[in-house]
Amino acid sequence: MGRFLPRLSARLHTLAFIVLSFAIVVSSSAAFARQTDVTNSVTITKSAMVLNRGTQTYDLRVTLKNKTTSALLGPVQLAVNISGAGVTLLNADGATDSGTPYISFASDAGQLDAAKELVRVLRFKNPQAVKFSTTFSVLANIGNVFFPGQNVTVTSKPLDATGGELKIEGTGTPADGIVVSVPAGALSKATTFSIGYNTGTLSVRTGTPAAAILLIDAGSVHDFALPVTITVPFDGTSSLVPIPISSIRAGSSSSHSC
Repeated sequence: MGRFLPRLSARLHTLAFIVLSFAIVVSSSAAFARQTDVTNSVTITKSAMVLNRGTQTYDLRVTLKNKTTSALLGPVQLAVNISGAGVTLLNADGATDSGTPYISFASDAGQLDAAKELVRVLRFKNPQAVKFSTTFSVLANIGNVFFPGQNVTVTSKPLDATGGELKIEGTGTPADGIVVSVPAGALSKATTFSIGYNTGTLSVRTGTPAAAILLIDAGSVHDFALPVTITVPFDGTSSLVPIPISSIRAGSSSSHSC
């Protein structure tokens, strides 16, 4: 399949460090929500276990409270590990990949807002009336979050008022195919342009990340008199879609877990 090279002209004003929003792509053909263990981001409160004689189940009221400043996107699921022979979660909404039953607190389209609570009642079937215990973990979708790694410079080149071009080919890095064209008269003073990428990871709400965060550093120049053209390779297939950089929030690498 041929390669489609979209062109973007942009005038920079205050940024010497550019993150290319159109360099982030995901596979739209995999329509699933990416779940992350967010147990440390919520407070789990549970009631005493009571015997419901009407349903012949042992019922437990569980409250989840989001203790962060960001919404946890749906689906929000409480995975329930049960220690007790023959005990099952009667009203489970499904099971995780590892087979642990879960209760859904919010659907795919729902969310648990910052400082808000959601409540569900868990109903356990215990036909042998054995003693049992439960432990919980919470899974949710944290949206489009970038967990930064190290900046890697692939190429750099000094440019002046006469302009010039930086082009990356055959390096085997995510920056291959990037072209930065600086027209004559765009620079008011000499500077060094750099092109590279960040080794961090991207967690996306839907699909699978398929590219890297590409970086362009214009050095000491914060403003251009003429637009600088940035060419990014893209195969143009319908399974790849861009994620606007405005929809991505920064995460802490130290607290990231999947």
